[in-house]
Amino acid sequence: MTTGLVLVLNVRPEPKHTSALLTERFGERSVHSLERAAPLTQILRRSRVVVALLAAVASLAVMMSAMSLVGYVLVGHGAHQGAIFPVVSAHFIGRFGLVLVVSNHIDPLGLLRAPLGGLLLLGFSALMVVWAVDSVFATAAALFGVGPDWNFSYSYVAAAAETANRPMPVERGKILGFADLCSALLARLWL
Repeated sequence: MTTGLVLVLNVRPEPKHTSALLTERFGERSVHSLERAAPLTQILRRSRVVVALLAAVASLAVMMSAMSLVGYVLVGHGAHQGAIFPVVSAHFIGRFGLVLVVSNHIDPLGLLRAPLGGLLLLGFSALMVVWAVDSVFATAAALFGVGPDWNFSYSYVAAAAETANRPMPVERGKILGFADLCSALLARLWL
């Protein structure tokens, strides 16, 4: 943990400085607005922040819960422990393997419409994991479907992008950290 802390504290250039440079270059807001972040309650009252936050939290919490439980459930239903690796691998392929293919289609869909499609895919895939748990292949296919929801930017990434685009650059860490905290707490409640 100490090594990680040292690495984080030595990130260069400092992210706040990078944010100021990008803001200045693209003229999103005045650099002077970076001096102080608004309180979280004020950020949450802005247009569409709560909708994007809810989509991000739901998506990440369901994905974290599914990934945490799938190995335990498979073994509990009689699968060999060696079956867990291909099932989890299918999820990682769905989550990371196809991002470059689909991520270009998110902006045309819209950052609020895209999470809705992702949440529908997530719901369907999560139900399929429950129904298909007696078959390793079917569970792998269902867990693959949980991956694109997050990685294809339909739900978590699109929602996180929308959540990050609403506040000023200096406030992005605050709202994204809050989204991660809510996701982790919700996933923990489900476990």
